[in-house]
Amino acid sequence: MKKIMLEEMTWPEAKEAFSRTDVAIIPTGSIEQHGHHCPLGTDIIIARTIAKRLGEKLGDVIVAPPVSYGFCEYHQGFVAVSVPNEAFYLTFKGIVDSLMKYGIKYFVVINGHGGNKPNIDRVSVEIRPKGGLLTHIQWWETVGALDKKWLAVGHADMIETSAVWACMPEAMRMDQAKPHEPIPLTDEIEILAPSRIRFRGQIMPVWTYTHEATRTGNFGDDPNTGSREIGEEALSTLVDFLADYVKAFRKIKL
Repeated sequence: MKKIMLEEMTWPEAKEAFSRTDVAIIPTGSIEQHGHHCPLGTDIIIARTIAKRLGEKLGDVIVAPPVSYGFCEYHQGFVAVSVPNEAFYLTFKGIVDSLMKYGIKYFVVINGHGGNKPNIDRVSVEIRPKGGLLTHIQWWETVGALDKKWLAVGHADMIETSAVWACMPEAMRMDQAKPHEPIPLTDEIEILAPSRIRFRGQIMPVWTYTHEATRTGNFGDDPNTGSREIGEEALSTLVDFLADYVKAFRKIKL
């Protein structure tokens, strides 16, 4: 069986792999708090697992090593290891540019951290005139669109808890899982998440730090309603869908 994980290849194996495919899968994430019950690496653990399973299902692709760090300063009131946006952009751009030198034209990014999206989009725009094409999957959005029962409504919520539980059960501390404990702002303004507040029924954008919005670190629905089985079902369905999508995506003429 041909290797698909780039970091596991020797250079001759990598050369051979690049000669037979023009598709690369890149997982991206962050190292940040996810409540009392999920590991700091939740974002990249999920993205890396999806990327590996997808690569194994497709076979004729290359799965690049993960980009594990992103901008997550707003979580540092709890614990987070953040890098500047420009650092993520330059690292991600360098990876994509390097892979293009070896013939990769189609990039499938499995993103586990919303804060990475603007810089992934920036690189996507920049490589198109060079003959590259990048598609960007925020796994929680896609899985929620596939079935509303998996709709993400927060951070370390039911579906994210279930997904990382399926990926790395030994890292979970479900005995420590707590429902979201929001910190009240005013009598009139309800905080839904660090980036969203509600005033008279209308949701308004805002910028706060996570520790200003929640006492627990997680927000949204109760993570205790999640399970490893829910995570496995959701990820399996997602990978099946993405396999079909990548097969169609790579047929786009460049």
